[in-house]
Amino acid sequence: MDARSKVATQGNRLMGKGVEQTKYYPGTELTYLNIGNIHAARESCESMNVLYQPSNLQESVASFAGKLDATGWLGHVLYILKGSNMIVEELVRERVGVLVHCSDGWDRTPQLCTLAQLCVDPYYRTIQGLQVLIEKDWMAYGHKFSDRCAHSTSQPSEERSPIFLLWLDCVWQIMRQFPTVFEFNEDLLLALLDNLYSCRFGTFLSNCFLDREKHLNASTLSIWRWVEQNYARFLNPDYAEYSEGPVIPSVNPKNIKVWEGYFERFDLSQLPFAPGSNNPTVYYD
Repeated sequence: MDARSKVATQGNRLMGKGVEQTKYYPGTELTYLNIGNIHAARESCESMNVLYQPSNLQESVASFAGKLDATGWLGHVLYILKGSNMIVEELVRERVGVLVHCSDGWDRTPQLCTLAQLCVDPYYRTIQGLQVLIEKDWMAYGHKFSDRCAHSTSQPSEERSPIFLLWLDCVWQIMRQFPTVFEFNEDLLLALLDNLYSCRFGTFLSNCFLDREKHLNASTLSIWRWVEQNYARFLNPDYAEYSEGPVIPSVNPKNIKVWEGYFERFDLSQLPFAPGSNNPTVYYD
């Protein structure tokens, strides 16, 4: 599974990056998943942030819907979920091995592999399992948190991109469609995002496991210790372990929704009004 589009692979080849030729791998199939790169994801997220500004008044429902579609954000979510479903189908239904990669292997690759594992293995749908999954496939695998979150620079960076946010949006989409199969709730996803940028914990700092091991683990706290201390607030009261097969979300476009809990979190104009909605919970104090 190549996370890129076929057109993108040709451009990457000119820059010296890898492209498989199936003639050298008998019995294999190569599938392009057409997932956008870090720059496309960044531009879509910036457009979403502008669109969901409380002061951004729209002339009509059609105008808003058109601008939402134009951001491309839900398209990114859709293609990642489609790719994850394809991986799950090959692993579970066809019982074959799957090699997944993108240009470098630390952005779209963990998005796809971790979603597939969430869908296949109920352990990863627990709080402890989510911790293991993130530590294993995001931290140890080398996702560049510092670059993607611009932790180390005050200037605009072309390396900045909401890759982890996009992944958590995909997790939320599955949670919305299957509300009882996850031990954790939406608040845990929001807490992870808050502290992705707060730099309160060392968990999401630096670009690689080695740097954290050398310079941060002994001098910073882990977010997972804090999660353990606040375990009850992140529990899904409707949780019921499901282990009768993979969880495969619908990728019909009408079933892919805007994550209102994130994008409208600080919008005081949202309806229906709920007492306390003008003071939403944040997890970085």
